[in-house]
Amino acid sequence: MARVAGRAVIVGFPPQRPWVEQAEEEANGRWHELFGEDYVWLQEHKEFGLVETSEVVQTFEAAGMEVLRFGQGNASLWASLMGAHFIKVKFPELEPLVEAADRLYNSRVFAGDHSDEPYREYYVAVRRDADAARLRADPPFQARSDAEATALLNGLASGLRALALRAHNAECEWESTARMLDAYIADLAVAKREWGATAEYVHQLQAAKDQGDVDWQARDAASQVVLQRAQEELRELGEVVAKRESELAQADERLQREREQQAQVRRDLERKLEDDAVAYARSRRRWALLMLALTIGGLLAGYLAAQATL
Repeated sequence: MARVAGRAVIVGFPPQRPWVEQAEEEANGRWHELFGEDYVWLQEHKEFGLVETSEVVQTFEAAGMEVLRFGQGNASLWASLMGAHFIKVKFPELEPLVEAADRLYNSRVFAGDHSDEPYREYYVAVRRDADAARLRADPPFQARSDAEATALLNGLASGLRALALRAHNAECEWESTARMLDAYIADLAVAKREWGATAEYVHQLQAAKDQGDVDWQARDAASQVVLQRAQEELRELGEVVAKRESELAQADERLQREREQQAQVRRDLERKLEDDAVAYARSRRRWALLMLALTIGGLLAGYLAAQATL
């Protein structure tokens, strides 16, 4: 710009000053408390930094130009007015009031809005000494300050912030209440569906129970019939068993008698065998004696015959 400018170059910007950073931080806080995020270009200022004025002055002076500095806009008032504009974005109903405040600032405050801690600084680089002298003699933004209008604007911005915060908090509380109500309605709908499903399930259980009772009664009746038949069969079986036991006892008695008879026969047979054995033994002895006698008789007869021959 200095290279192509014939007489002057004018640049204006928020400089790298502590009070400017504080004012932007305050204004950004107004936006953040309403929208929950940083304001875009204020965040850019924080991220990339503000203008370093010494570099601007050195650049113009290196081009052979004389540089004059003029501050404009009280940083604190700027932060308040920006807060009012941010409130207008959140609550469009306040737009006419904020526009009226802008008109009041432009008509009664702007020309005299100078401060030792300005939000903006204008750097005027001139080539002619006469232009520099004229600006020093009649600098801009030196009109008489309208303290009453300034106080009104500061008070309006402060009051709007308090009102906006109350409205914003009420809106947040209402949104929270609405979310709770929506959640309650959703829970109620779920509960109704679950209750309907539970009621239907209970109805099904009752129907199943009733059917089960009917089936159980039918099975119980059938079981009673089966039980009666089994009892009758058991009684008949008991009679058969008793009869068989009686017959078995009689058979056992007959068997016992037959065994006793067989034992008696066996004893009689044994006695007879013993008697026969004794008789046989006597007959064997008699036979032996007889044979001995015959043998002796034969020998004696032979001997006598031999003697007779001699």
